Amino acid sequence: MNAIQSSVTTTKSDLRKYFKLKRSMITEEKRKKAKVLLLNHFGILSQLHSHVLSFSSFGNELDTWLLNENLQKKGKLVLPTIVMKELKLYLVTDIKKQLKKNSFGILEPIPQLCKEISPSSLSLALIPALAFDKNRHRLGYGKGYYDRLFKKMPLCNTWGIGFASQQFPLSFPSEAHDIPVTHLFLVKPVIPAIPLIPHSVVPPKNNGNR
Repeated sequence: MNAIQSSVTTTKSDLRKYFKLKRSMITEEKRKKAKVLLLNHFGILSQLHSHVLSFSSFGNELDTWLLNENLQKKGKLVLPTIVMKELKLYLVTDIKKQLKKNSFGILEPIPQLCKEISPSSLSLALIPALAFDKNRHRLGYGKGYYDRLFKKMPLCNTWGIGFASQQFPLSFPSEAHDIPVTHLFLVKPVIPAIPLIPHSVVPPKNNGNR
């Protein structure tokens, strides 16, 4: 690793610590409103797409369970599984029976129970991150899973998902393989959010960090 690469890595490491702390300070009330706003927005937008790549929220990320439940009922839910440092995508038709926790504690599809989906076939994807900068570059967890996935879905509308406090007003230190998302959905709930789509399933507890 040369001096420039070392500097970029160090700076990103500091930013990760900062945004992890910042996200942990979001109140439970705001989190509850945010997951309903997420459901309302993408529950409607998903009607224009045959499948939707989502993610299993983890730790103190914006909760995707209600949205994933809705997408599953419509036969549109696609979730990633880590396989040999790559993300494989699977259509999930039963989120209570077809998911299991990986070594990080994140719920993933069980490949034997789900149909694999080609990344190039997707037109809508929801992408997690610790933060997003002014150019929509994401600050991930340092593994590069999504950067490698983006190369396989160049025409997909990719939405960075999170809270308003996860937006960075400047530019992150960038590297050649960094690919920005095409849109941002960063929630700052200021009024009570009322579900447009009914829900009933209670998600399993998950107290770890992605």
